[in-house]
Amino acid sequence: MRFWGLTALFAAAVGCLFAGCGDGGEAVQETTSTSSGSAGQGGAGGGEGGSGPTGMMVNEEFCGAVAGPFCEALFSCCNALLVLEAYGGNAAACTEIMTADCLGDAAAQIEASVEAGHTILDTAQLDQCVKKLEAMSAGGEACTEPPRIVLLTDCVAAYRGQIAPGDACTWTSDTLSFVHCKDALCRQGSCVPFTASGAMCPTGNEANDFCNYTKGEWCIGEPQMEVCGPRGDIGAPCNHPGSETYECKSKNCGPDGKCALPTAGGICQSAG
Repeated sequence: MRFWGLTALFAAAVGCLFAGCGDGGEAVQETTSTSSGSAGQGGAGGGEGGSGPTGMMVNEEFCGAVAGPFCEALFSCCNALLVLEAYGGNAAACTEIMTADCLGDAAAQIEASVEAGHTILDTAQLDQCVKKLEAMSAGGEACTEPPRIVLLTDCVAAYRGQIAPGDACTWTSDTLSFVHCKDALCRQGSCVPFTASGAMCPTGNEANDFCNYTKGEWCIGEPQMEVCGPRGDIGAPCNHPGSETYECKSKNCGPDGKCALPTAGGICQSAG
């Protein structure tokens, strides 16, 4: 199950601010080399020379909604200086930057996909995501999940692809292509569905090797018997005591085998 690939692939798709900044040189370096591509790259088609979708609509409706709550949550919960500096150094600067452009080149791609009828914005999910981030701005025990993981999964997943599994797609084969495909990712020109809930976790050899992280699912269960299923809230049982694990929304399985509050380092992490 390629959890480790989410940061790099999201970074390549949406840019440094939204993914792995501050986590390590690899994510930042990869972002720098890919974010300079044209807005049309990735199949949704941003156009050239200023023609076609610019991403302004997406920046206004999505970035404008999530920027403030995300930045307040991040700066209330995370104390890692390297991470915070990557987001402007304070919540106000972070909000200004993220409001203007939180999705990088992907904004124009998503806007083109919306205009083509291949993507819709689930406003109810977006509202739910915003409320979750707002609650975390209280800090302390309110910091139940890493804000950057919430942003990458709960929030971005409010953009829902409408192309049915098995149908043709034009998006690049990355972990953001669910905005083009319905409960699926675009793989080599075809929408390949996520591994079904309750099915054995992928080994990495399948055409698609991800549980449906857009609906909060990850590999859960006892070692060697993991299945795709919902991640646990604080207090839920977990199978990897004393370790970081995505089976908990907090990414922290406590020594008692129950999902615990994130560690000081874990609360700052992205999906890598």
